[in-house]
Amino acid sequence: MIVEGTAHSMNGNFSFRVDKKHIVNLGKLDGRQTFFEAKGFSLSQGFVELLIGMVSSHEAREDDGSAFFLKCISTLARAERLGKKLLLLRHDTQEFCRDLATNPALELFEGWKVIDVTQSFYLHLYKLIHRTVGITEIAEDEKILFSTLRTFEQFDQNTSVARIVFPRLIMPKYVARFIAGARLYTTITRIFNGRGKSGILQDDIVQLFSDEEGGFDKFIKFTFSALASSVTMTGAAVTWLSLFLANSPKWQEKCRDEVDSAISSHRASSTQSREAILATLPLRAWESSFPTLQACLNESLRIMSTGTFFRKNVSGTDIPIGSTGEVVPDGAYAVYLPDHVHMDPTLYPDPLKFDPSRFLVSTNQSKSVPHSFVGWESGRHPCPGMRLAKLEINVLLVHLLANFKFEFSDKRGLSKVGTLLSIDRNNLRPEKPHTPAYIRYKLRGVKKP
Repeated sequence: MIVEGTAHSMNGNFSFRVDKKHIVNLGKLDGRQTFFEAKGFSLSQGFVELLIGMVSSHEAREDDGSAFFLKCISTLARAERLGKKLLLLRHDTQEFCRDLATNPALELFEGWKVIDVTQSFYLHLYKLIHRTVGITEIAEDEKILFSTLRTFEQFDQNTSVARIVFPRLIMPKYVARFIAGARLYTTITRIFNGRGKSGILQDDIVQLFSDEEGGFDKFIKFTFSALASSVTMTGAAVTWLSLFLANSPKWQEKCRDEVDSAISSHRASSTQSREAILATLPLRAWESSFPTLQACLNESLRIMSTGTFFRKNVSGTDIPIGSTGEVVPDGAYAVYLPDHVHMDPTLYPDPLKFDPSRFLVSTNQSKSVPHSFVGWESGRHPCPGMRLAKLEINVLLVHLLANFKFEFSDKRGLSKVGTLLSIDRNNLRPEKPHTPAYIRYKLRGVKKP
């Protein structure tokens, strides 16, 4: 409906009502700048009331829970702490790569092995998320890791847009979400209480909140918020990035050359292995040495960023939409589709094509257009966990590129390069493929870079 409405509006803006909620779609440049730059919009209230169907506080633009979450993420993303966490991220990922290397090879394709990235890569990324913003006991127990991910997926996938219209109606999806949430709550509560009894100290969110007054309530709120904001989005990003690289030998090789160059520049001796060098690569190198991989990630986010962004006007007055003469009324909700800009052929020619050079060429036209890339949100509300997500994704992809060559394939290992799965642009938000997506991979037979 929003796409059709935007097409029939001269400036891309139009409004409609869902029950008592007044919703304003913002479309073209004036609308986009208003959405991302206006001071009177609340991200948290828009998200909670529209997507989740709950009623939030109206006393402040950003409620206390949002401010608390941002403060916690800021603490967890400090360089000193990330430098320590990097040791665990590298160790876990090297173990993951060793497991990949020992998987049985295919009979028909010598040296090649097959894996479903929607399961294996997604699960490993979930583990890395627990290393940075989650719970040590979950990251270090494969059984709990797997079971909590399945439970979280049941919780996350049972969000119902029908509750926007009927917020008090109990529907099957609501019941399923409630049950999954209760199971997840029980598991993390048991871990929190057990940590207190054991006296064991860990550098994670359990420890962060255990000594605070009201720590358990804060711990629960942050854990659910952190999982909801990181697992689905970051997991989808690493899955699609892996698939796009598996389907693009040219860009995979460019990224691998970049990885080899970084390894070579940090080699301390001629006998030092790639694995040993990656094990000592400093945080600054992980964050700055892979611009081509970063361009591939941004291009993946551009293509896969389906869904809608939400805001609520809590300013107490109407918010003008640029110079259009139109407004977002006080108390109304503003929505913006990333596709409005990410699929704009005037900014991104052949927009469904995977072309990371869009983010590398200095003359790229889109760079001069405000908010032309919103894969990490933009303006007043950039993604607070962006630094953490980029580090987690870099650690996994750099190790994969350093150790393996991989191609998009079917379950049997037959190469399917050139026939990548399509993305459902009606998805409520970015998601990993809904069906298994396979790559075939083999160890690199190359000399030390």
